[in-house]
Amino acid sequence: GPIAAPGGASATITGTTFGSTQGFGAVTFNGVNATIQSWTDTSITVLVPVNATSGNVVVTTGLLLTSNAFAYTVVQPLTIVAVLSPLSNGAGWNNGPVTVSFQCAGGLPPIVCPLPQTVGREGVNQVVVGTVTDAAGNQAATSLAVNVDQTGPTVVIGSSINGTTATRPILRVTGSFSDNLSGVASVNCNGSEAILAAASFTCYVPLIAGANLVQVHAIDNAGNVAVSAPASVAYSPVQPTAILITPTLSNLIVGQSRSVRLVGDLGQPVLGANWAISDPAVAIVSAGDPPQLTGAAPGTAILTATFGGLTATATVNVLAGT
Repeated sequence: GPIAAPGGASATITGTTFGSTQGFGAVTFNGVNATIQSWTDTSITVLVPVNATSGNVVVTTGLLLTSNAFAYTVVQPLTIVAVLSPLSNGAGWNNGPVTVSFQCAGGLPPIVCPLPQTVGREGVNQVVVGTVTDAAGNQAATSLAVNVDQTGPTVVIGSSINGTTATRPILRVTGSFSDNLSGVASVNCNGSEAILAAASFTCYVPLIAGANLVQVHAIDNAGNVAVSAPASVAYSPVQPTAILITPTLSNLIVGQSRSVRLVGDLGQPVLGANWAISDPAVAIVSAGDPPQLTGAAPGTAILTATFGGLTATATVNVLAGT
């Protein structure tokens, strides 16, 4: 008869004089009745009760004769789980060698669990298989698909901006990128996120007066990073021939604040202006540039900005509110 079986498994008991039919016969596993699948005079096949515990198997024949008892062990189902280290990222990729190890349980001891396997080659859906075997020859298998990309993408600034002088504060940068395995996830220019279209990118980089260094970073789905060759761009703002405060009319409630700014005739930001308010009792203008306006008391005041001999004004209305 069986020496070990998991609950719910089929087991065959062999012997003699069981009777040609079951009749009133039964089989118990440590006192728990088993479901009979087939019965002959020399062989009985049963389902091991799922709630049985290890102990003795006893056969009662159709003539209500009791067999000798023999010991058996109820074992847990044989299982195997594959574990990846390090874990893949959110996109399902690793950018370095990985190890697949196996955790095995159940079955009839001793069990033979497969050794860890290391995957160091690049590729997508590389399947690692592991099989566990117990002392009774039962087996369970599992598999795990591994994606490895250790090569960074390529990124190139395509527009001819190196060594140029820009007159606007925002520089449009274009170029191309590629990645042959996991694919490019994102591109940024000096930290400004790029717009991606097929294998090209466009981004807009804020400039500061004087020399600027522009570099593009591309990151693939495995986390590999590529950096473009740097491009040097000088920013020389166009001096305005006229200036405008925006907005030209500000309506505030007492205690309310809002920002204002100064722009030139080409829409370019103008910094370094002198700001003044005609009636500080009505509105307060902060010392920053661009400044903040804060309503102080009901009334109307005129905000003035001067820059390079140019002057601009705006009206500020302050309401009492409710």
